[in-house]
Amino acid sequence: MVLSNYQDSHGFSRQITPYEEEDWQRNKFEKENIKHGNVIAESGYSGSSEPLVDTLEKRHQTVTDLTKFYYKGDVIPPSTKSQILRALKFSVMYYYFMNATFFVYAFFIPATLPAPWYGGLDVREFYASPPHLVIMGVVLCIPLIRFLVMSWHVEFYQFVLILGGFEGSMLLFTALFWSHGLPVLVSLFVSNLINITVGQIYWKLHFEETVRALPTLVPPPASHVQDSTVLSVFSWKTLYEDFAKLWGFQRHRSPAMLYDERCGVFSTKDSMSHVQSMHCAYMQALDPFGRHAPWKRSPVDLWSLSWVGILDGLLNTFITNAAVCFAGLWLGKAMFEDFFHGGYAILCAVLIVCIFFVSLRRTTGLMEDALGVAVAEKEWLAHDVVRHGAQREEIVFDVLDVMGQADTTEDKLVSPEFENRGRLNIVFMWLCVASVSDFIGESHLAKMYWNLALETRYMMEALTPYDFKLFPHAKWEVTFKSTLIKITQTLILTFTSCLYFGTYFRERPVPMPLVAFIGAACFIQSVVKLTEAIQFAFTILGAPHRTSVDDDVNNTTHRHMFVSEWIVLVALIFVFINILIWLYLLPIMKNWDLPVGKCKEPFNQVLFPSACLGKY
Repeated sequence: MVLSNYQDSHGFSRQITPYEEEDWQRNKFEKENIKHGNVIAESGYSGSSEPLVDTLEKRHQTVTDLTKFYYKGDVIPPSTKSQILRALKFSVMYYYFMNATFFVYAFFIPATLPAPWYGGLDVREFYASPPHLVIMGVVLCIPLIRFLVMSWHVEFYQFVLILGGFEGSMLLFTALFWSHGLPVLVSLFVSNLINITVGQIYWKLHFEETVRALPTLVPPPASHVQDSTVLSVFSWKTLYEDFAKLWGFQRHRSPAMLYDERCGVFSTKDSMSHVQSMHCAYMQALDPFGRHAPWKRSPVDLWSLSWVGILDGLLNTFITNAAVCFAGLWLGKAMFEDFFHGGYAILCAVLIVCIFFVSLRRTTGLMEDALGVAVAEKEWLAHDVVRHGAQREEIVFDVLDVMGQADTTEDKLVSPEFENRGRLNIVFMWLCVASVSDFIGESHLAKMYWNLALETRYMMEALTPYDFKLFPHAKWEVTFKSTLIKITQTLILTFTSCLYFGTYFRERPVPMPLVAFIGAACFIQSVVKLTEAIQFAFTILGAPHRTSVDDDVNNTTHRHMFVSEWIVLVALIFVFINILIWLYLLPIMKNWDLPVGKCKEPFNQVLFPSACLGKY
């Protein structure tokens, strides 16, 4: 057989058969397309999503063809089997749909109801008669009882139907017997938080079930055997084949067998199969306090997956929904009732809308990276299926997203394109999944995804020569915008609350429980976001970084300046939030004189006329 020399994209010289040459050329062409067309931006995605999607589609098609070639069937990645990525995609859509609904609904409330309560939040104003209460009890108890006795293993649409029926009935009764203003808005708040909680529990349990059954998702590959039972007494067509089998002659060796017989090939030196390693890594991520993974790791870095972790996500969701509602409500009041402070209302509404579209673009970009997790999982699992050593090597390089090499000496320039490669590996993709999930309020699932990213990193470093350096830097890149967006929303909500409750309650007292709840939520959220920012001062700014093996001097990367300035910005917003809470919102709630300048100052009288009424 004629062997031809070939050099792959990683600089290794090989000899391939004519049967393999066509496939190698096709892979080379695809690699060149990826090399020149998929330049990923520093944030993890480029302005155009087509190169990224094309790259993932090509990788998925390549590994699918390989798995189907080696046995009839396919490898099902855990994220695909459990449908957590598909659920995340629709959760993102639901998140932005609900925020847009809150803003529009709150905007039109002042056009139909009187200020400042807009229907009120006093339960005593619920005027349903006893027959109506009986009907409500029957209608609401039936789906509630069905929900309590239902198993978490049923299809997801059954939960959707039950929760939809319960929440729809609750909204209808609230609008009929109470008010279609703030009471319905609060009911939407509660329904949204219930949906987020139930969704997290459901998909986490399904992912756990899939991970436990992970070895069954990748059956052993077939050996390409074929039955050759003798049925003919004498036939020229089968005579030679029967004779060869009788004497023990073997069929022609496959390209994979020929490759393994060569000198200097890429043979596997893994201590465990890739299926087993992924099973151990994922089980360790799901059970942080257990002992499932044999490789070295840092267990203190894993998040605890107790159900208390849902609370910070619900706080995130409440702050976002409340900021959107207050901006819409205040803008509607300025448009339909009184334009006093209308400029501030328009400013807050514009900021909320801008944040909405900025976060939408950011989340969409990260989702494009996040959906590639299934492709990388399939490539990792297919390593145990593929018989050809060179093909296994190419699959591993795809999982790690090793797309080229560059000289880092000072006398040579490093291509900017090379600096932005390597983002389509399984670790960075899991980081993107966690960032998106945390941003939309699914904090419990996000903690599980953070654990998966960390354990996948340890798995890859244990079984391959690949080292995922600067893991905290990668985590910062996918989270710094979301932290800034969330704390800015908190600042807008605090500022809006101060002006609204300090302006429009001249004849009626300020609703103290509502103001106290909003103030406490804003304070806790600001502390949480400041804590998230400060942790990078230890993991990035305070951690030593070696640029080479022989370099013992601590060096900083180009991110250190951006991280330090970002931490200062978050801390500055934190200070503004607490100034508004303790020096303005608290005195307004308690009907105290304003501590800064007192109410005798014209500045305070203009901004907070009702809060300063009778105090000067």
